[in-house]
Amino acid sequence: MPLSYQIDKQNNVLVCKVSGALSADDVRKMRANLREDEAFSSDLYLLFDMLDNTEFGISPSEFRELAAESPMGKQSRRAYVAPSELAFGLLRIFAGHSLADPAYFRVFRDLAEARLWLGLDEDKGLA
Repeated sequence: MPLSYQIDKQNNVLVCKVSGALSADDVRKMRANLREDEAFSSDLYLLFDMLDNTEFGISPSEFRELAAESPMGKQSRRAYVAPSELAFGLLRIFAGHSLADPAYFRVFRDLAEARLWLGLDEDKGLA
């Protein structure tokens, strides 16, 4: 699956990693797995790493649907890392459709900056 996740309870963060092409079905499958994962909590911070994303195959209507149905809490910090102009712009639109508090949703180009915003120490845990 091109979308994988790990839960780092020590740092209170859900780390999602995209490898290759990403589709709406990939996101839906991962969310279904999260809902069944006993370690998942909607108050976890989110680090969504798209550095290895090669294709963004999500339609505008799917985008709106996915943004509105996030399993994350409204005040859960969410950091999305998107190196390409297209992914960066699409994620900014995604943020606009999200029910998250805008103060808790940021899109970054650099993984280190995203980690810093989430308060993650480079030397601790899997995140």
